[in-house]
Amino acid sequence: MQKSYGLPFSGKTVPDIYLNIGHFLDHFIMLIFAKAAYDAGREFGLSYDEIIAYGAFGFVLFGGMAPIAAQLADKFSRSFMMVLFHFGIGLAAIIAGYAQSVWHLAVAIALIGVFAAIYHPVGIAMLIKSNHKIGFRLGVNGVFGNMGVAAAPLITGMLLSFGDWRLCFTIPGLFCLVRKPCNDPQRPLQRQVFFPVVTTTRFVLFWFTRSEGHDFIGTVLLSPLRDPTF
Repeated sequence: MQKSYGLPFSGKTVPDIYLNIGHFLDHFIMLIFAKAAYDAGREFGLSYDEIIAYGAFGFVLFGGMAPIAAQLADKFSRSFMMVLFHFGIGLAAIIAGYAQSVWHLAVAIALIGVFAAIYHPVGIAMLIKSNHKIGFRLGVNGVFGNMGVAAAPLITGMLLSFGDWRLCFTIPGLFCLVRKPCNDPQRPLQRQVFFPVVTTTRFVLFWFTRSEGHDFIGTVLLSPLRDPTF
């Protein structure tokens, strides 16, 4: 029998909603580059055809690292690996948003692929741990994953219309970092989802207020979110 090491999150049970949102984020963040590559290419002096090749290794690692992620989950803890998934993919996305060269961006995309590979062998295994309505719950989880695929170009395009390609990576990355999926699974659902949404919104508005011409957003919309009860 393979030895399992005791870690801080090893005994946690993660609700389906966390696993489902994780599936959404997994596919969503992986596909940001496909939409944002054109704007990133213009900044680095490359065409879309040229810069898109720098993201290829990330997609190779997305699939290739999955068996290794499964092995680590068996050796340590699936819950711990899910924490690592959120922290790693979030941090890698933020690194991509601050890339100073096309090679920095390529490394960040590769890191996104490494951490994104964790979800399927680990998250799905956690989902089917309970025998209750496995088919239905897998179906719902699949819907969230497909929604991530569909939402990636839509949300990335929306962020591009308000900011730049860097914002497209930074905002989802920040959301992953503040989500804390396994720290306290007994929290009410509104706290599980509402806190990261509010925190991310604060960052978006702060980003906008640092740019010329966005004073209205800062004075009218940002002040209600300064309530410490959030």
